[in-house]
Amino acid sequence: MSKPPKLTVISADKQPETVDGRTGKPEGTPPQIKLKTLDNVRQEMARVYRDARQGRIDTQEGSRLIYMLGQLSKTIAETQPTTIQTPMPLDSTLSPEEAYMRMLRQ
Repeated sequence: MSKPPKLTVISADKQPETVDGRTGKPEGTPPQIKLKTLDNVRQEMARVYRDARQGRIDTQEGSRLIYMLGQLSKTIAETQPTTIQTPMPLDSTLSPEEAYMRMLRQ
Protein backbone atom coordinates (compact mmCIF):
# COMPACT_ATOMS: atom_id res chain seq x y z
CA MET A 1 0.00 0.00 0.00
CA SER A 2 1.44 3.36 -0.97
CA LYS A 3 1.58 6.44 1.18
CA PRO A 4 -0.85 9.25 0.38
CA PRO A 5 0.74 12.12 -1.51
CA LYS A 6 2.02 15.16 0.31
CA LEU A 7 1.12 18.48 -1.23
CA THR A 8 2.85 21.79 -0.78
CA VAL A 9 0.49 24.73 -0.80
CA ILE A 10 0.93 28.43 -0.15
CA SER A 11 -0.97 29.56 2.93
CA ALA A 12 -2.65 32.93 3.46
CA ASP A 13 0.57 34.37 4.92
CA LYS A 14 2.48 33.23 1.79
CA GLN A 15 4.44 30.58 3.66
CA PRO A 16 4.59 27.11 2.05
CA GLU A 17 3.15 24.28 4.11
CA THR A 18 3.22 20.58 3.57
CA VAL A 19 -0.30 19.13 3.68
CA ASP A 20 -1.12 15.48 4.32
CA GLY A 21 -2.86 14.12 1.20
CA ARG A 22 -5.20 11.89 3.20
CA THR A 23 -6.43 14.34 5.84
CA GLY A 24 -5.82 17.66 4.10
CA LYS A 25 -4.32 19.08 7.30
CA PRO A 26 -0.91 20.71 7.68
CA GLU A 27 1.76 18.32 8.92
CA GLY A 28 2.92 20.42 11.83
CA THR A 29 4.41 23.66 12.93
CA PRO A 30 8.05 24.49 12.27
CA PRO A 31 10.41 24.35 15.25
CA GLN A 32 10.57 27.48 17.39
CA ILE A 33 13.64 29.63 16.76
CA LYS A 34 15.79 30.48 19.78
CA LEU A 35 16.30 34.23 20.03
CA LYS A 36 17.36 34.68 23.65
CA THR A 37 20.96 35.76 23.14
CA LEU A 38 22.78 38.08 20.78
CA ASP A 39 24.50 35.06 19.27
CA ASN A 40 21.11 33.40 18.58
CA VAL A 41 19.89 36.58 16.87
CA ARG A 42 23.11 36.87 14.86
CA GLN A 43 22.73 33.29 13.63
CA GLU A 44 19.12 33.89 12.62
CA MET A 45 20.10 37.07 10.77
CA ALA A 46 22.70 35.07 8.85
CA ARG A 47 20.11 32.37 8.06
CA VAL A 48 17.63 34.96 6.76
CA TYR A 49 20.36 36.59 4.67
CA ARG A 50 21.33 33.28 3.09
CA ASP A 51 17.68 32.43 2.41
CA ALA A 52 17.16 35.78 0.68
CA ARG A 53 20.36 35.43 -1.37
CA GLN A 54 19.35 31.95 -2.52
CA GLY A 55 15.79 33.01 -3.37
CA ARG A 56 14.04 30.90 -0.72
CA ILE A 57 12.41 34.05 0.65
CA ASP A 58 11.62 37.35 -1.02
CA THR A 59 14.29 39.98 -0.42
CA GLN A 60 11.68 42.46 0.83
CA GLU A 61 10.50 39.91 3.41
CA GLY A 62 14.15 39.24 4.32
CA SER A 63 14.73 42.96 4.84
CA ARG A 64 11.76 43.16 7.19
CA LEU A 65 12.95 40.16 9.17
CA ILE A 66 16.50 41.52 9.41
CA TYR A 67 15.12 44.86 10.65
CA MET A 68 13.04 43.13 13.35
CA LEU A 69 15.99 40.96 14.37
CA GLY A 70 18.15 44.09 14.59
CA GLN A 71 15.63 45.73 16.91
CA LEU A 72 15.54 42.56 19.00
CA SER A 73 19.34 42.51 19.23
CA LYS A 74 19.35 46.13 20.45
CA THR A 75 16.80 45.24 23.12
CA ILE A 76 18.86 42.24 24.25
CA ALA A 77 22.05 44.32 24.34
CA GLU A 78 20.36 47.05 26.41
CA THR A 79 19.01 44.58 28.96
CA GLN A 80 22.18 42.54 29.43
CA PRO A 81 24.30 43.54 32.41
CA THR A 82 27.51 45.27 31.45
CA THR A 83 30.90 45.02 33.10
CA ILE A 84 32.07 48.31 34.53
CA GLN A 85 35.81 48.73 34.49
CA THR A 86 37.18 50.71 37.38
CA PRO A 87 40.05 53.06 36.61
CA MET A 88 43.49 51.99 37.66
CA PRO A 89 44.56 53.75 40.88
CA LEU A 90 47.18 56.38 40.34
CA ASP A 91 50.56 55.85 41.92
CA SER A 92 52.06 59.27 42.58
CA THR A 93 55.56 57.80 42.88
CA LEU A 94 55.66 56.78 39.20
CA SER A 95 56.56 59.02 36.32
CA PRO A 96 53.96 59.25 33.53
CA GLU A 97 56.11 56.96 31.35
CA GLU A 98 56.39 54.34 34.11
CA ALA A 99 52.64 54.50 34.77
CA TYR A 100 51.98 54.03 31.05
CA MET A 101 54.32 51.01 30.85
CA ARG A 102 52.67 49.45 33.91
CA MET A 103 49.25 49.93 32.32
CA LEU A 104 50.42 48.18 29.15
CA ARG A 105 51.69 45.16 31.12
CA GLN A 106 48.28 44.58 32.76
